Amino acid sequence: MKFIFSSFDRACLDLDWRLPIVIELIDKGHTVTVFLPNIYKSTVISPNISLLQDSKVKIVYRNELINITYFLVKIINYFSLPMHNLFIKIFLKLDNFLLKQLFFKNRAKTKILDLLTTNDVVISGNYPGIPIDFVEYHFYKIAKESNIFFVGTPIVALSNWSQREIYPFDLFLISSTSESANAEKLHHNVKFFGCPSFELSYKANSLNKNNSINFNNENKVVLIILVNNDNAFFQDLNQVNETNNIIRTLLDHDYNVVVKSHPRTNYIIKYLVGLGDRVVFVNDPIDDLSKEVDFVISFTSSTIYKAIANKCQTVHFVPQNFFKSPSLRKKINDVARDMYYKNLDSDDMWLDQFCPRVGNTIDLMRVLQNYSNVDFENFHINFVNVFKPQNASCNIVKFILKVV
Repeated sequence: MKFIFSSFDRACLDLDWRLPIVIELIDKGHTVTVFLPNIYKSTVISPNISLLQDSKVKIVYRNELINITYFLVKIINYFSLPMHNLFIKIFLKLDNFLLKQLFFKNRAKTKILDLLTTNDVVISGNYPGIPIDFVEYHFYKIAKESNIFFVGTPIVALSNWSQREIYPFDLFLISSTSESANAEKLHHNVKFFGCPSFELSYKANSLNKNNSINFNNENKVVLIILVNNDNAFFQDLNQVNETNNIIRTLLDHDYNVVVKSHPRTNYIIKYLVGLGDRVVFVNDPIDDLSKEVDFVISFTSSTIYKAIANKCQTVHFVPQNFFKSPSLRKKINDVARDMYYKNLDSDDMWLDQFCPRVGNTIDLMRVLQNYSNVDFENFHINFVNVFKPQNASCNIVKFILKVV
């Protein structure tokens, strides 16, 4: 059977949920195509793309839809020109303008139609409502109107459903047992087979094994996961100051520190300088980094779930009263709030069932130095009970093959 997966994210972060299904299908001998309409070939270095390139997957990039600006992309790649990402954004906008012109519009729609009609199943992320991007709009519209079986998935794995709409897929898969009630109000065919992005067999297949963590001592290693500061939700978070404070506290207590930047805001790293040789900065996948560290500290992010899935001793760091600040409450909408909080007024967060939460470095050190008194094993059991990742991708594939 032939499957096509799509990702409309420039960093391919939304592929993370679906990649284990890709691997399962390849292992079972099925044909898989991955459509990346917002990525030019050879322009994005992503663990997810590396995983695809090293597999038997056909990848269709943006330049196969429209290649007018692709020669400019190749020039900036060849000469390693500065402001690379800015140029790419400009080229994408130019492409989007050209795609609205009749000739390019028809050519792109024909390519999308060919992609979809030569496959049996399409699996895509849920972008609520009607997608407004040209390629995304026509991809979803043609998929919905065709005979292809259209499967939807969450964009990221969370323990609660916070989006207000679900696209009218033929089938919608959810990440956790606790999402069912809200998701079923929005879609007629919701199924839960476990969350594949936390599946242990997937992590065993993870590429890019990390060799960059080398310290000349036997001290314990702490991984700090940064968040996307371009997200309006976190713009009030002075991530540089908070991270510097955490790092210096850890160094004062003889820990080694590994800092992982967020793919969309890795510029923050340049402000974390002069910290010495017991601090290293990496971009490796969490699945690989988790094998080499003793503790993980993360600000509020979906990435923290990956660390917990890997049985890392994980601590959720939320600066005291940060989410309760009046300015932040004016900015955040119900969707953003519900992603993180069960109840904002009672300070009850969804992540509290999976890991301890601290609000300052004093409490952080109290957890790290007395970690044997923290029931990390029970936190992980809670996690497994909610996401049920074991054999998730296998169960999903079996169900789809049965109903198509």
